[in-house]
Amino acid sequence: MSLVDAQGWPLPNTHFPTTQDLLLICTLASTRAGFSNLSLSTTALAGNIRCNVSSPVSVGSKKRVKCNLVLVEFKMAGSEGVRVSEVHKERLKASAHGEAHKDLSEPLSLNSPSFAVKEGMKIAGNLSVHLLEGCLLSLARKENHYLKRNLSNSSKDSCITISFVCAKGAGADKCKFAVRIASTGKEEDGEEVEYVVLKVIPKHTCRADAGPPNKKLQKILDGWPKITLGPQPGAPKPKPKSKSPPPANAESASEDEANNPEKDLQIDPAALQDEENEVEVDQLEEEEESAATSQAHQDDIFIHSSSDPAVAEPERKKAKLTPPSEGEDEEQKKRREKKAAKKARKEKAAEA
Repeated sequence: MSLVDAQGWPLPNTHFPTTQDLLLICTLASTRAGFSNLSLSTTALAGNIRCNVSSPVSVGSKKRVKCNLVLVEFKMAGSEGVRVSEVHKERLKASAHGEAHKDLSEPLSLNSPSFAVKEGMKIAGNLSVHLLEGCLLSLARKENHYLKRNLSNSSKDSCITISFVCAKGAGADKCKFAVRIASTGKEEDGEEVEYVVLKVIPKHTCRADAGPPNKKLQKILDGWPKITLGPQPGAPKPKPKSKSPPPANAESASEDEANNPEKDLQIDPAALQDEENEVEVDQLEEEEESAATSQAHQDDIFIHSSSDPAVAEPERKKAKLTPPSEGEDEEQKKRREKKAAKKARKEKAAEA
């Protein structure tokens, strides 16, 4: 048996684990109907859920707020939680609600796509506010939390501020979760009020102890669009670490190792040293060739830049006939010795 009817209202004689879950279901149903200001009243044996319609009642020079318009009545059922006894959903749009329900919006469709809420984003109209509230309530209950709605009006600029906060804790122990929106002006004829998101604190700082929803309640919660909170604008977004692509032969090498598990790569230290020496000598030879080419180029420039052949020719011959051992520094000496050692190893290898 389903817990709710086609409009989301609880059915008579259905049971809910807690009064908070019943209030949640009624709030979700009322937001779908276009109103979202409900309250819970309980006694030892019974209780009701009603619209928070404000009716000023004169008491001397003061005024007090009276709540009326009962929508759902229930009985305490011991270990079974609470049992719904009567449902008066038709009262929500009855004339009895008066001016307090002037912001009643059109019925809400739950076929909206998922969306994200960030600080600074705009929310157009009461219908979007109701959608936001229902999505926030559903998300919180899935995470084993309950939310409550606080509303304040500014008489100075007619600004409406709505805060959705965690229902748990007070004072210093109050949970930090909050989504706060505020209207950017008052409603004009034919134009809906626009809201802006002032604050988003997406993480609860209290312990999630509401308990997981049962299957029937979970199905109702899943009917609401998914919502994502944050990150706040300006928050750093972690970048994934860049991974170097594997070499082209990595896959084939892995296959060879798998096919030959007993084959190990053996390295001869002496051969490795000889290979390193040969590479170093080859590099030295390239450097010497480059230096010789550079010297020849400089000689050529020197010869052509001299206007006196009698001076240029002796200098050129002197540069070419200078023995390599004269003026040789330590680095050049080492290169010459390594080159000779390489030549000796090659001759020895040829004789063998």
